[in-house]
Amino acid sequence: MAFKLNKTTTIFSILTVVILLGVLGFLVWRVNQPEPLESTDIEAAEEYCADADFVVNYTGKHVCGSNCVFGETVKSCPTQRTLSVPVPVKGEYTLKGVITRGHCDVNGANCQCQDDEEFYLVINGQQSVTPQDDIVGKGACPVTTILQDLSPKSSTAKTYSLDAKTYTITMKTAAPTCVNKKPSPNSVELAKLCFYAVPACGDKKVNGEESCDPTAEPNGCGVGYKCMDDCTCSAVVTAEPSITKTAILTCSGEDTDNPVAEVAYTVTVGYNDSVTDPITYSLVDTLDQKVLDSNLTPTEISDEGVYSSGKINWSFGGEDGVTTDGPLSMETFTYKVPIDKDNFGTYSNTVALSYTDPVQGPKQLTADATIVVDCDETTPEDPEDPPVVPQTGIFDSTVGRIVVGISLLLIGGIVYNLPNNMLVMGKKENSYKYRGRFEKRVANR
Repeated sequence: MAFKLNKTTTIFSILTVVILLGVLGFLVWRVNQPEPLESTDIEAAEEYCADADFVVNYTGKHVCGSNCVFGETVKSCPTQRTLSVPVPVKGEYTLKGVITRGHCDVNGANCQCQDDEEFYLVINGQQSVTPQDDIVGKGACPVTTILQDLSPKSSTAKTYSLDAKTYTITMKTAAPTCVNKKPSPNSVELAKLCFYAVPACGDKKVNGEESCDPTAEPNGCGVGYKCMDDCTCSAVVTAEPSITKTAILTCSGEDTDNPVAEVAYTVTVGYNDSVTDPITYSLVDTLDQKVLDSNLTPTEISDEGVYSSGKINWSFGGEDGVTTDGPLSMETFTYKVPIDKDNFGTYSNTVALSYTDPVQGPKQLTADATIVVDCDETTPEDPEDPPVVPQTGIFDSTVGRIVVGISLLLIGGIVYNLPNNMLVMGKKENSYKYRGRFEKRVANR
């Protein structure tokens, strides 16, 4: 098959060759161009300080050694600068700097080395280390942006202790002079200061190796555990409280037709000494319904308890109840109920202790008290009363009952086995001694 040239194919072929030569020339040119900024540096620069607690950005912050000329037009470059740094939160910090540098051309003299433009910072009286030029392996004067350490130079202090305020820090050159060296336009520059908070217990954050933070909400501990001062979780020591209730009856005017009774109630609440944390609880005493129905009013309620609608509520001056300051040994709450004769009878009521167990959650304990209110006591001398049978006390104990029972059995057995005539009394025959003598005398006459 013969390839025939015509006007159309000729133009198309020429355009194709031109395009291919242009693409090839561009690729050759691009390959031989020096990298102003390596791709890895560009990607890294975008992510610099992304994990920092806060960042301060700067522009054009250079320092130079004395007698250095910054470029061809700028005739002065300071050996020292002051920078403003606002610190939002008090704490311990480590510091890093985002630093842009121009480098030495190891194969020629197109640019100068920047060794004499090394610098350090003075922050809150502490001098930082000097970030070193990453010149090794660099060629053709590339400009790179890297993240470098600016921690304290001191061998003992490894962090900066900063308050929440704005600091004025100093940026100083680390070399006093430039000896036969001129800085390039792309000299060393501080672009960012990156502050990283050092994990510290009490900084309102659960960070580092901390399992909790006492000032954080939530603090990081589960139910049944509390956050200690060293930011570790510790099991809560708890114990179930106790509650008891007693009622004592006092009568007055027994000798009259209208005696009056008074019932004194005492509620006792206590925890054992193993409880070390404050415990919040509330106390509500629900009185017998007869108190409400008969319009009886409790009196002398202790500890600012309030009576309303048949209940006494000890609120302790707060909405959620009382909070103990430590081990609660015993607390007592008292009140009295006066009862007239018309309302004598049996009175029962219940007091409820509500509290929150650190492990089991909300809980409630109750205690009851029942008392018979009756002041019409009678005496044994009353003729209408049945006679009082004195008690020997022999049968009051189990041992006494057993001894008496065995004794009765023994006596019964002995009597049953006696000889038949042993207990029969013999009859004494009549004596006729004097009668016979009398009859003989009569016969002799």
